[in-house]
Amino acid sequence: MRQQGKTALVAASAFAAVFSIATLSRYIGRKQHPANRNLTPYIANGEIKEAQKLSLVTNSSTCSQNLRGEDVCFPLSYAGFITVDEKLGNNLFFWYFPSQEDPGAPLAIWLNGGPGVSSMFGLFWDNGPLQPAQTTEDNAKNADSKSSNIRLERRKDSWVGPLSMVYVDNPVGVGYSYSTSGDLGVHSTHRQITDDLYEFLQQFYMLFPENKRRDLYIGGQSYAGKYVPFLAHRIHEAKKKKETSIPLTGIYMGGPFFAPEKMLIDQSNYLFNVGAISLAQLKKQRRDYRYLVDKYVRGEYFPLSVWDEASRFFHNFPFTNNFVTSEYPDEEAIHDIMTSELVQNAIGVGNVTYKVVSWTVRQKLGSTQFFASARRELGELLDSGSYKVLIYNGDYDVLVNSEMIDEALLVTRWAGRSEFANASRKVWTRQRSPVSPREYMGFYSHTGNLCRVVVHGAGHQVGHDQAEISKLMISSFVKDGCIKEGTE
Repeated sequence: MRQQGKTALVAASAFAAVFSIATLSRYIGRKQHPANRNLTPYIANGEIKEAQKLSLVTNSSTCSQNLRGEDVCFPLSYAGFITVDEKLGNNLFFWYFPSQEDPGAPLAIWLNGGPGVSSMFGLFWDNGPLQPAQTTEDNAKNADSKSSNIRLERRKDSWVGPLSMVYVDNPVGVGYSYSTSGDLGVHSTHRQITDDLYEFLQQFYMLFPENKRRDLYIGGQSYAGKYVPFLAHRIHEAKKKKETSIPLTGIYMGGPFFAPEKMLIDQSNYLFNVGAISLAQLKKQRRDYRYLVDKYVRGEYFPLSVWDEASRFFHNFPFTNNFVTSEYPDEEAIHDIMTSELVQNAIGVGNVTYKVVSWTVRQKLGSTQFFASARRELGELLDSGSYKVLIYNGDYDVLVNSEMIDEALLVTRWAGRSEFANASRKVWTRQRSPVSPREYMGFYSHTGNLCRVVVHGAGHQVGHDQAEISKLMISSFVKDGCIKEGTE
């Protein structure tokens, strides 16, 4: 369906009435050079087919050879920029992978945390359809360019399949998301970030209207434990006022840092419980964190360097991401993939600079919002009874461990808190065959609409550490609301 002018803003669907007319109307009649995939002008003019064609990633040139010399091609996907604030020139970059297994699969938004970490970590490190292949020293020496050294391979247990996934570099200033205002466009409040994400979703549904008939899940990990409840709550409030028809069905959060004022106080307990620190060290660290939290509660902001100094304690431990393996996400690998000629041409980013980690975002947002809590928003979402909620973490995660999460949930106000506090956690196991040993996959509880899962053998990056189990977890959550007994 192709329509021109202002009619497109009304005819794009019932959604059009509640989308940001102010943002889109400025683009009516304007065109964009294909080399820079800003899709908003096409959306504004109702040129949806053209926008989809422009954002299409998959073609014969988007292939990389793996270490066995086999071609690994990108699955069907779409990528580009959506302008979320025309005045500031703020543009969010996304990479969208529709499910090829199920045409009616739910849509899931993925956001990484940080603050300041690109969501392409989620794509290539945690649960996307492709992952970096291990390169040998000889491969690196023989590579005649960065692009020739990029090695990708298919991820066997990707979340793309049971879900259609959209990875969004968030907020502006992270990854390929950029502002023509430079650092002035980098936000310092969660409200501004939520506004951008809300605008992004509205235009995304106009660009891919088939998703309006599918369930929507919003999720991510770590510091995104704030982005997710804030955005979901914004949609929830709009739905109550009948301002939107966005089909929000649930949220999912991995190792979520949603209540810093409570969680930081309990962070060091993990190290004490495994014998890594003494009681004296534990008391000092709790005292230092309490001091910072109290300052924040009193409205006394402080430079992020003060927080860095307080957290320097953790620099002595190489295993905070995964207590057993000590493995951390490979920033260099993600950076090399996203800045390779192969990928840049495929996703049409033009001359935009990629920031795998944005220190500008970290400083600007972290200095004022690092201790901001999303407990109220999460509690209201749980109380609404309208949304499924999955909160998970790995049992080897030191950064955002089980005690931190559960203690924060126990001080979050929602009607099911007492039931959650008194619930017994079940052991999640499976047996592949009658003669095979039973495998322990984790632990879970299901109280009301809250599914709480601890994945065995995983650290902070659950999808990377336990890919098969994490896929089973998200599939069970979407289908049944939580882990189902006998899940295979």
